[in-house]
Amino acid sequence: MRILTRKPSPAALLVGVDPNRQVLGLENDYKCFSKDPNRDGFEQKITSLIGSGLGKDVTALMTASFIDVDSKDVCWIRVEPSFRPVYVEQNGDFKFYVRLCNSTQPMNVKESADYITHHWGTK
Repeated sequence: MRILTRKPSPAALLVGVDPNRQVLGLENDYKCFSKDPNRDGFEQKITSLIGSGLGKDVTALMTASFIDVDSKDVCWIRVEPSFRPVYVEQNGDFKFYVRLCNSTQPMNVKESADYITHHWGTK
């Protein structure tokens, strides 16, 4: 999962497409849901996971759309820039990640403080 951080423009994530741009679809994902094994169930699960993991206020920055590619469903998730830093809790410890070019990187305390001050200013 890519972590949401502030960027100058919206970010996008395609679910159901592999790193080589081959369309895999979401049909295998749908099979994991006993209730609503379809687009709606998939979007509900993504919304629930983001909301519980990162915050409902962050979830409001996300929109999901579904497109049919070669008779396979693909989910296009668009994420607006965050108005605040977003942290991920891992085993009771909070981590801060940023998207750098084509990878997601954790930042140490100093890097996080500098990045946050630069992007959101001081309070």
